[in-house]
Amino acid sequence: MLQGSILQKLESAHRHTTRPIRFGVYYKNTLVALCHALEDHILTDDGTPLVITAFQQGKWYLQEAGRYADIAQRSRQIAIMSASESGFAEHPTSLLPNVDLVALDSVDPVAQEWHLIILSPNYTAMVICQELSEANYGSTGVPTSDLERKF
Repeated sequence: MLQGSILQKLESAHRHTTRPIRFGVYYKNTLVALCHALEDHILTDDGTPLVITAFQQGKWYLQEAGRYADIAQRSRQIAIMSASESGFAEHPTSLLPNVDLVALDSVDPVAQEWHLIILSPNYTAMVICQELSEANYGSTGVPTSDLERKF
């Protein structure tokens, strides 16, 4: 867990409570499916949520940018955290009035995390994760296939 990351701060804050955070390891495709299901709920709910998201790299956001334009139409506000060189500012979705970009320095631990946080009057949902480090992958090493990545 990266020191100073959102995930590390949450774990530290809850470590000695009656409800400590329980971690799991999931493949990227499982997390994509989960996040898409949560995002789909925004598109069908009348709650106009606040959405906070962090993408590790601009190429992942750019694949989802059209989807986030639709989500912005149903949301009160969207905050997208990403490395400043990701190219988000040039995409039309990022120019919508209720979409704010939060530029992260590439050495910021949050730039290595993937988050989707939905705060709605009707429900709250969070997916907060961090890719396993090279050491965590062990002798097999970092996967070459994107879908084999673990968080």
